[in-house]
Amino acid sequence: MNKQTQLIQNALPLIAAGLGDKLGVKVTVSGNQAYADEELNVINIPDFAITSKEQKNAVFGYLSHEAAHFKFESFKASHRISSQAVHNYWNIFEDMRIEMAMIEKMVGTKVWINQIWINRQNEGQRLPITEDATPSNAVFELLLMTCRVKYRQQTHLQPYLDAAEGVFCYHFGLKLYRELMTLLEQKLPRIATSDDACDLAEEVNDLMLNFQPEEDESDSTDSSDDEDEQQPQGGSSDSSDDEDGQQPQGGSSDSSDDEDEQQPQGGSSDSSDDEDGQQHMPGRSNETSEKNGGSGESASEASSPSTSSSTAQPSSAQIKAAIEAAANSVEQFDDMSAFACTLEQLAEKNPEQHTVALPEVNDVEPMLGPHCAIEKVVNATSNQLTAKLMSVVEHDMRVLCKTKTSGLLLNSKLLCRHAVHDPRMFKQKSKKRQIDTVVEVCLDNSGSMTNKGLMTTAKNAQVALVKALIRINGVSVSASAFPKNRKSDGVENLLNEGENVQKLAMRYHKVEGLGKSTPTAQAMWHCVRTVLSSNKSNKVIIVITDGYPNRGEQEELTRLVLRATYSGITVIGVAIGEIASSKSEFYQYFPNALFIQDIRELKQELFKVAKNILVTS
Repeated sequence: MNKQTQLIQNALPLIAAGLGDKLGVKVTVSGNQAYADEELNVINIPDFAITSKEQKNAVFGYLSHEAAHFKFESFKASHRISSQAVHNYWNIFEDMRIEMAMIEKMVGTKVWINQIWINRQNEGQRLPITEDATPSNAVFELLLMTCRVKYRQQTHLQPYLDAAEGVFCYHFGLKLYRELMTLLEQKLPRIATSDDACDLAEEVNDLMLNFQPEEDESDSTDSSDDEDEQQPQGGSSDSSDDEDGQQPQGGSSDSSDDEDEQQPQGGSSDSSDDEDGQQHMPGRSNETSEKNGGSGESASEASSPSTSSSTAQPSSAQIKAAIEAAANSVEQFDDMSAFACTLEQLAEKNPEQHTVALPEVNDVEPMLGPHCAIEKVVNATSNQLTAKLMSVVEHDMRVLCKTKTSGLLLNSKLLCRHAVHDPRMFKQKSKKRQIDTVVEVCLDNSGSMTNKGLMTTAKNAQVALVKALIRINGVSVSASAFPKNRKSDGVENLLNEGENVQKLAMRYHKVEGLGKSTPTAQAMWHCVRTVLSSNKSNKVIIVITDGYPNRGEQEELTRLVLRATYSGITVIGVAIGEIASSKSEFYQYFPNALFIQDIRELKQELFKVAKNILVTS
């Protein structure tokens, strides 16, 4: 596909609808809001202009993520949620589950989903968490980044995970971190359903609520552990009060242990950890870590987080307060919604939003009936068109020979030129032209087409043109009609590319002038999407109509035809009936137009259309 065609190919309504077909969901592009409707199985994307491949892949990633919620029953366990905190935990685990399921089903979605986070990271829209975050956000961030880095293999988010581990330990301590990591290591790989994700969310919540922090350890020289066993601390204490078996503590004490076997403590003590077991926190020095872990650490302890901060371990009261704050949090955490907000912001800045969505397309079943007689009526016209077109093709595709001053093939008839020192004696064939064209012929099915036999004329024109073009080597044809009926502005698909042309007339039982309006812009979206899906290099759209587009679609139609033309698509409007006398107004919507006021002009005008298609191919 050439670069010009990519202009229209990158239109958000087209790429969204195309991916929606692959994912099995309906995708609409409108307004400034991003949302997913489970009941209607619809995903809506805000309307904005795609500016880069990375942005396009990120939009694909968002669609893949939301579609995965539908495909893998993500909302099945939502009724079990007992609190907002559990809901947030479940949402994090569920996002991981449905993304991994989607990637397993469609491998290409992995790159798209990852691109969301890469873009946000590169653009500075998503910063690592800091210590001033709330306890609830510390939990959410740790769970989210653990899922994405360790289980979704998004290694570029490792700095985010490191920051999340440090902030979590800042609020909740190292012991709870280790217990939480042990639980996740056991349960995360086993999540297969939405209920499994909900079960793990409840287990995480229970773990935190039932967690008992260790008793606070004395980090200062003036704290006491027991009222009855107070120990005077100081390097030169002269106290001799031994009623409760206390011993003076200092750097030079020679007294023996008392009956309580208390050990001396001092500012320069080199003793090992006390019986409560002091734990090292992120940011502690290597020396301290060696002292605390010298007796051998478990696997989870060996992977303790490390940050640049030198924050001490939180007290038990602080840990309990943080747990209570996290459990009672009513904040809704959904990091994917933050990306949706960026799309909404882009839509708000888009000056040219599409006001018309892609229509619903109905594949018509072929049926035998009186409408099939049209094919016999137009056979004569079609045959004459074919004969004329063949002569055009033969003339236009003829390989001409040019005379050159050098080459590999001598023209024996021009050897005499050598006597007069004329070097033009060599033959060179010009490059042979190839026809590689797809044509979409779209017919107006509005109620006004029933006046004065216009519908019959339009059907004859469509069938004759399709039959004439299909006989030319290198030309593929498809056909459609709009709107579907009075209740719907959709499109009736009458003929697919490569399908037997005889089925076109057999599907005319749905084309009886049943529409109440003329949604030409919607039909144009369908035509553009149809020709872009073809492998043919040259793309042509023909719209046969007797009226102007609906008022709400006039500006959109003008912009769409212009954009398609700039993208290398040939758009031809065929006006039939009274509208053919208002050429200047019709040219506003279709700069390349033909006009048929009388049935006797049909054959001549159809030949012009067909010739233009072949000559421009």
